[in-house]
Amino acid sequence: MEVFSFSFNSMGCLWNIRIWDDIDSHKKEHLQSYIKKATDDFDKKYSRFIDDSLVLSRLRSSGEYSVPEDLVHMLKHYKNLYLHTDKKFTPLVGQILSDLGYDQNYSLKPKEALSVVPEFEHAVEIIDAHTIRINEPMLLDLGGLGKGYWVDRIRDFLTSSGLKTFLVDGSGDMFFQSNDNRNIIVGLEHPYDPSKVVGTISLSNKALCGSGANKRSWRGIHHIIDPFALKSTDSIIASWVMADTTVYADALATCLFLISPEKLKKIYSFEYLILGKDMSAKYSKGFNVEIFS
Repeated sequence: MEVFSFSFNSMGCLWNIRIWDDIDSHKKEHLQSYIKKATDDFDKKYSRFIDDSLVLSRLRSSGEYSVPEDLVHMLKHYKNLYLHTDKKFTPLVGQILSDLGYDQNYSLKPKEALSVVPEFEHAVEIIDAHTIRINEPMLLDLGGLGKGYWVDRIRDFLTSSGLKTFLVDGSGDMFFQSNDNRNIIVGLEHPYDPSKVVGTISLSNKALCGSGANKRSWRGIHHIIDPFALKSTDSIIASWVMADTTVYADALATCLFLISPEKLKKIYSFEYLILGKDMSAKYSKGFNVEIFS
């Protein structure tokens, strides 16, 4: 069977879509055009690196705001995770990340004075499906689950278009769906050498996401910040999570840098692999990984 695939750059990464269903050229063109445009539009709304994005140009000061439903959905996911991670997983780390040098200009130069991270439950109120209230100045960073959320939105679009077997891959945050229980083998990138993999895992009708301290790192800092310590965690180099939805796989891969997997597994259904800085591996029974020596 011929596989239809296409790639594009958006949200600061490479996206790959592969479709195993038999579809005509008109539908191929429509799918490709719609997914790329919708992904670009999503990025333009929620990136804190784009001047006129919603989070950078509007949602900075106190007030009540009419917002897209996607943002409310993401904030609800964040609130749930925030409450179950001792308030460590929060979208309000945008300003501290900027202060540390991961700013709009990618200066990678930390400021001497660092901002305090606001408490999510006090700073942001969800009024209804299209309205939020901001109670203090803030800068949202939705990177903890935004890409995973969008993978799920693309998956829903492909399913509603009648497709049965496909892969949505946003640079390693992925969902593979199959109507005949086929699987794909995914390599897990070596955190110290991107040309190698540390192992492989079989994926079928599940999401798989990874997070790494080697990605977006500078001056002993990386993009996963403990909002209380105001610094990066330093005991883990990489994590992967397999779950039913990509939004939670994406979020939990980050949460594993902040909260123990044992605590998270009391609340959420997922499987995981964690690599320590010394490359020691810890993984759950259901994470069917083959680790290379």
